[in-house]
Amino acid sequence: MSGNYARIAIVTGSTSGIGEATTRKFVTAGFGVVGNGRNAAKLAALEKEIGSAFRGIAGDAADNAVLEQLFAAAKEQFGKPADIVIVNAGRGLGGSVRDADLSQFDDMIRINVTGTLTLLQKAAHELVDGQQRVSQVGGGYCYRRVGGGTAHIAI
Repeated sequence: MSGNYARIAIVTGSTSGIGEATTRKFVTAGFGVVGNGRNAAKLAALEKEIGSAFRGIAGDAADNAVLEQLFAAAKEQFGKPADIVIVNAGRGLGGSVRDADLSQFDDMIRINVTGTLTLLQKAAHELVDGQQRVSQVGGGYCYRRVGGGTAHIAI
């Protein structure tokens, strides 16, 4: 257990992009953060750089065991449960809509839709009453141009 933090946040997808920026902003604001991503090396680098205000949990954000670890790590690292959850993990299909590898579509749905809903439900059960903050980060588009751009579905 470490530090006296104003809030405790869980951030999925914290190894890059919006998730990493959110993690850094929360730490700067005095929050303790449990971050998740599939890149264990990046999480270890963030732990080293940020220090005790950050705890990384490697794994797939659609995996129930990983979700359990996120909430347990908040209590272990910071001595109190998470009261903010940022649902940010997700992926797209590489290539254009016309050329995307559709064999990866099921995995994308599992992470972007099923994983998101599973974490939202877990958060609804775990968050401290009266201090609940759950945010889902994502777009509402299904595809870009047929000849270019990336195939991506987000909710």
